[in-house]
Amino acid sequence: MKTKNALFSACPSLHSSFFLGVAWFFLIFLALGGCYWTPDESRGSISLRIQAPSSGEQVTASDTVGEPAYLLLVYVIEEAFIRQDPEGNMEHIFGLWEASFDEEDFEGADSSPGSLGSISLGTSALASQFQGFAELLGYESSAGGTILFSNLNPDSSYLVVAEVHSLEELVGEGQEDSRYSFRTTTVRSGENRTVNLDLDKTLNQYLEFLNARYGLSEPDDPSDGSIEITANLVNPEDEEIELTADAEVNLDEISELTFTAPEGYDSYEWTVNNMEGWDNSNTITISESEISDVIFPGLNTVDLEVELGGEVYHGTFTFTAIETILGELVIEAILVNPEDEQITLDADAEVNLDEISELTFTAPEGYDSYNWTVNNMEDWGNSNTITISESDISDVIFPGLNTVDLEVELGGEVYHGTFTFTAIETILGELVIEAILVNPEDEEIELTADTEVNIDEITELTFTAPTGYDSYEWTVNDMEGWDNSNTITIPESDISDVIKLGQNTVDLVVEKAGALYSHRFTFTAISD
Repeated sequence: MKTKNALFSACPSLHSSFFLGVAWFFLIFLALGGCYWTPDESRGSISLRIQAPSSGEQVTASDTVGEPAYLLLVYVIEEAFIRQDPEGNMEHIFGLWEASFDEEDFEGADSSPGSLGSISLGTSALASQFQGFAELLGYESSAGGTILFSNLNPDSSYLVVAEVHSLEELVGEGQEDSRYSFRTTTVRSGENRTVNLDLDKTLNQYLEFLNARYGLSEPDDPSDGSIEITANLVNPEDEEIELTADAEVNLDEISELTFTAPEGYDSYEWTVNNMEGWDNSNTITISESEISDVIFPGLNTVDLEVELGGEVYHGTFTFTAIETILGELVIEAILVNPEDEQITLDADAEVNLDEISELTFTAPEGYDSYNWTVNNMEDWGNSNTITISESDISDVIFPGLNTVDLEVELGGEVYHGTFTFTAIETILGELVIEAILVNPEDEEIELTADTEVNIDEITELTFTAPTGYDSYEWTVNDMEGWDNSNTITIPESDISDVIKLGQNTVDLVVEKAGALYSHRFTFTAISD
């Protein structure tokens, strides 16, 4: 059975005790009778009568029928005892209630209206400082009933309290239906002091009284309306570490995560990354088995709404979780182009060198060390991020395949990551064509522009322009229809039809982003 928030929200340490859950069961129909101890005429006593606020009649459970509907708690506490250690002694008292009852007393087949018994501090001397009585009640009541607290310390002042609570309220199925009554009285030697309580007070009124009289402080109303939330994580080494708001934490370092707000509020409603259903408590814990379902890479948000005396306050705690994929180290790359725009560079992509003004590579944080190598160049610093500035691009990044290697270490384990991309070079306005011929001995020979070559020495001829243009239009000796590619090849079977004695001309027109560029390559073919 789940119970609502604890009764003594004025005592922060009492919220977690079972009594505070129990106290919410206490009933508005009281049956009081009998006494706890054999009276000592030299000592004092208190006879307590409780009036129902609606009718003015005394409430009793002596003739109640049916299932229990309410729970009643009445008690007297010597004020001198409270003031010795207000929060500690009150917590001790209600810890005794926790040990005295269990859930079967309040619901189930064996539950019925009637006395749940009395409780004291144990010895007769301690019993003179605190005595309590609890009873379950049904829906009907009849007049009559008095409870006697005897063997109290003479000439001492006592706090006398009655509380009644709907069981439906306590299990979260009904509206709040709790009433309180309290007053202080002085017991004289040999005197039986009669105290009448009329159950006309609210919880907040009771808390205000406790705070003012004994310093049992309730939580302060936040000046800015926000609630402070603290967080602690337990790492795989079972060490407890404080997690600071807005900090970064590696998911691999979280075995358990606990969030805590100040005690003493009437209710707590937590939301973690939009997930609800957490305990109505000032503390929630996300266990190791739940971490992966609740906490995610990126920004995580914990929201809390609390209520105190009808006023609602909010708190928020944010942190960033980063993810280390052990054995598969992820490297990300961002380039800045000449227009000062940041663009993500995907692994294995092509990028034009003219489009790179700056290049940054980033790995996850949280490793013990970082060792970067870019195209076999080292000494980039021990950081999760390296940047190649515009002035260094031409010295570090080259046309063709570029390789970025990273070795990291974490807890003695070493992991590797690699990022590759291809840089292409566009010589805008100066389009370069290269030529390679294959001779009858099957040797590849570079053919220089404006040179002579024996036509009998050509079995294959290839012309190549830079990659990266949007289109290629080749013409060889006024012959068109070649592939739209940066490379064309004239095989041995076509040499005699395409290449002629004398000057040969290879023209190329390329297009890049709407701009056209052209180049001509010439050579002279001779024959023996």
